[in-house]
Amino acid sequence: MSPTPYLELEGVAAHLGERRVFDNLSLRLNLGEHAVVLGPNGAGKSALVKLISREIYPVVQQDSSLRLFGDRTVNLWQLRQRIGLVSSDLERLYNPRVCANDVVLSGCFGSVGIGRSQTPTPAMQQRVAELMDQLGLLELAHERFGHLSEGQRRRL
Repeated sequence: MSPTPYLELEGVAAHLGERRVFDNLSLRLNLGEHAVVLGPNGAGKSALVKLISREIYPVVQQDSSLRLFGDRTVNLWQLRQRIGLVSSDLERLYNPRVCANDVVLSGCFGSVGIGRSQTPTPAMQQRVAELMDQLGLLELAHERFGHLSEGQRRRL
């Protein structure tokens, strides 16, 4: 049985502003696999992440396709609950008064912070506690995000 892909790009082109960042890009990543994207500045690493997270969209062309979890069309809220992005840019978006536990918990919703309409389940809270414990961050769970060191914030 062949592995299940979570990302399939076939002949994809994309623009970031006026600049074409991809032309005929093909890539397949399977569930359970780990991948690293390396390259010099301007090579398109961040653009690839933006393409996957649907911050930019592919150019519609004949014989090209982009599938995430097997689907050509993706609900952004569902997508953001299924993939996680780590970026130093996210740090500045969090309220410095929110506790570290809630920063991690917001990842269950694919959001920055927990909104009023988002209610964490006991299962989510348990999973967050397990993750923080595995990463050696459990003792920081109730610390305010703004009081953490830069290294601690990055680990969250």
